Amino acid sequence: MHTSQSLCLLTMNDEMLELVAGRFRVLGEPYRLRLLQALKAGEMSVGELVKAINGNQTNISRHLQSLQREGLVQRRRDGSRIFYSIRDLGTLTMWGDPSAETTE
Repeated sequence: MHTSQSLCLLTMNDEMLELVAGRFRVLGEPYRLRLLQALKAGEMSVGELVKAINGNQTNISRHLQSLQREGLVQRRRDGSRIFYSIRDLGTLTMWGDPSAETTE
C-alpha cells in the first residue's frame, strides 16, 4: 500500500531526485550527524563545535563544507570567526528517533 509520502518519490523530476540523493549521501556519515546534533542547540563557531563533539578543527571544517554544499547548514561570518547553523530544521526530523523503532 502506498502512502502519499511514498508516492512523492515517483513525481520528482531528475534534478530533485539528485538533490535528495545528495542529501542522503552527506547524511550517511555519522560524524556529520554529530555536527547536526550539536547545531540543534543553535549557531556555533568551528571552535565551539570542536569542543562540543570533541573533534579536530580540520576534520570539522571539512565536514561542515560538505553539509553546506548540500544546503543543510548555513554560515555567517563575524570578523574572523565563522558561525554555522542548521539551514532547515526539517532536516533533523528526516531521520527521526531511530531508537524508537528498535526498542520494544
